[in-house]
Amino acid sequence: MPWGSSKGPAREAYDRLLASGENVGWLYSVALHPLPDEVKNVLASADKIIVPELNYLGQWSSLLRQEGYKAESITQYTGLPFRPADLVVSIRERIDVGVTA
Repeated sequence: MPWGSSKGPAREAYDRLLASGENVGWLYSVALHPLPDEVKNVLASADKIIVPELNYLGQWSSLLRQEGYKAESITQYTGLPFRPADLVVSIRERIDVGVTA
């Protein structure tokens, strides 16, 4: 569940994962707080929520975890945008191994 500038690369990574047969979903919300009820319902039913973030601390995933959701961060803080291919690798690692950030 990306937010902001992570949306484009995350969407491309999602499309690649889906095309390769991975069982993944997509959720993007422009409203962060309070989260819309529809978003809360989807988050509550998710086995895992992977959150790509362009910051050191993973603030968005931390907020989601504080709300009780199973959010896992993929952080990057190089000053550069995510590359979709890198996100595909990181997401697959979390799907296959069950990495918790």
